[in-house]
Amino acid sequence: MDREIQQLIEAPFDCAPLSRDVVVYGAGSTGRAARAYLSSAGHRVIAFLDSSAIVKTYLRWESGREAFERLVDSSVQLAVSRFTYVEVRSALAAARRAGRLSPSEHDRAVESFDMAWKTYAIVELDEPIGKRAGSIAETFGLRSGDAVQLASALALDGDTTVIVAWDLSLRMAGQSAGVPVYPAVI
Repeated sequence: MDREIQQLIEAPFDCAPLSRDVVVYGAGSTGRAARAYLSSAGHRVIAFLDSSAIVKTYLRWESGREAFERLVDSSVQLAVSRFTYVEVRSALAAARRAGRLSPSEHDRAVESFDMAWKTYAIVELDEPIGKRAGSIAETFGLRSGDAVQLASALALDGDTTVIVAWDLSLRMAGQSAGVPVYPAVI
């Protein structure tokens, strides 16, 4: 296992319930909102996945793909913003249009992503997240999607959350907001 991932997993985090009233759909849920723990006995770290990380799974020649796959295979809890679904589907469609994915590869990628989506804890894009994203966009000069991603990550337990992203602007804003990022270097 990657040393950086091992350090994340073994960090002495005190896992606690979500620190705010955040609407989260649990992995594999049937759509019932759950205000609950994202972390459990085997999941001490919440890896908040940005779209820039998830897309790496489906594009063969993307740098950082191996690092992302090692993280997903580790024992961290995976969380995403509801907005991530739109961003990933958009990125996959763009890759198909640009010839980076054939039509059949695109279809397989969408099917695989839909299956993976069911395993993520999803932070809903509700009014408080939307308002916080607006403030974040102004404060850090982020695009709207990155502001939604950071607002969603900040809604989780700050002591146990790490942002997984290859988007430089989001990584810098996350670090400025006090959230660790993975990988340490891109």
